[in-house]
Amino acid sequence: MIRKIKSSYLSTLVGVVFTVSVFALSQNALAFAIIPVMDISYSTGSGTGDQSPSLGLSPLFFKGGGLLFENTVVNGVRLEWGAIYMVRGFVNNSVSSRFDFYSMQFPLTVKYYVNRAFFIGLGGYYAHGMGNVYMNPTSGGDTQYSTYGDLGLSADDFGLLVSMGTKLNLVPRIALFMDVRYLYGLQNISNIPGVGIRLADYQALVGLRFGGEKGD
Repeated sequence: MIRKIKSSYLSTLVGVVFTVSVFALSQNALAFAIIPVMDISYSTGSGTGDQSPSLGLSPLFFKGGGLLFENTVVNGVRLEWGAIYMVRGFVNNSVSSRFDFYSMQFPLTVKYYVNRAFFIGLGGYYAHGMGNVYMNPTSGGDTQYSTYGDLGLSADDFGLLVSMGTKLNLVPRIALFMDVRYLYGLQNISNIPGVGIRLADYQALVGLRFGGEKGD
């Protein structure tokens, strides 16, 4: 049942990305860019508090993707927003388990294009955890799952992000898009007194950029 729900989410995401990309290509005078992306990320956490656990880096996740939109603010400066479905988590060394959860992330980034191909960005994000939290023993064993509330965790998180990336034009108004990001959570996702957990993500987004201004 859980795998069917995950497949349903991914199938819906692929359908939306395909539909919007076709729309973008059909608009000859599209003023903004549409960027379907695949998410590749590491996720981790830091303990803050006297009773906080020792946390470590998660394995590499390939289970995400989403849709970004980009529009020009002034010459060379562009605003990017969108939604990304991704896996986040951390290793809790104190209990020898990895905690993974599916999350919908909503980033907002101000990007400065140094030239037509290279950009840097600064912004923030809001993320909401979906479904259950999956617990995988690091020494081997069966995966278990529980709710955020039962584990004393908050499903909501927000924070800052910095990015740098490139777009490489393939044909007019279609470019290969690559963006490397670091996200630092400002929200303590632990609801247990004396325990603090803040998330951090090392994220790479790879996709195709459709549309944009003339000359992009």
